[in-house]
Amino acid sequence: MYEASNWYWIKSDGEVYSSAKQEIIKADNPEYLGWLDAGNMATPWPKDEDGKESNTELDQVLSDHEIVSKLPDVIVDVPVVVNNAQFQAALINANLFDKAEAAVKQSADKLVGLAWAKAQTISLNGVLAKFLASKAGGFTVDQINKVFLASVDVVF
Repeated sequence: MYEASNWYWIKSDGEVYSSAKQEIIKADNPEYLGWLDAGNMATPWPKDEDGKESNTELDQVLSDHEIVSKLPDVIVDVPVVVNNAQFQAALINANLFDKAEAAVKQSADKLVGLAWAKAQTISLNGVLAKFLASKAGGFTVDQINKVFLASVDVVF
């Protein structure tokens, strides 16, 4: 039975991701082999719209189950940290600000609200970006990556 928090995804090159360990594992990992022996089958690695296996797509699958993959993003040019004002301006420019603001206001996580209102910088791996890219936040990982990319072009 599918249980996202204890599942495996496999790339065409044989690389395996364990959601239980939240990392890439070796294909000869004893836990993985036992899982396979129990009749389970790893899910093929998710692909992007161009048909390429994508860490970003896997992140989205996992974030829907509130699991953080800790895998590097496929888009290597995405800045890791941006200015909060530029981040929020990029959300405005993308017509996503109101949705983001509403999600933040509904969040029970006080750190999310604090980051939104007071942080000088926003980290791609920080609490606000991870929240927004989760099911509760309502955005995809790709949308957040695009906002981070657009943030660097905002000039006041």
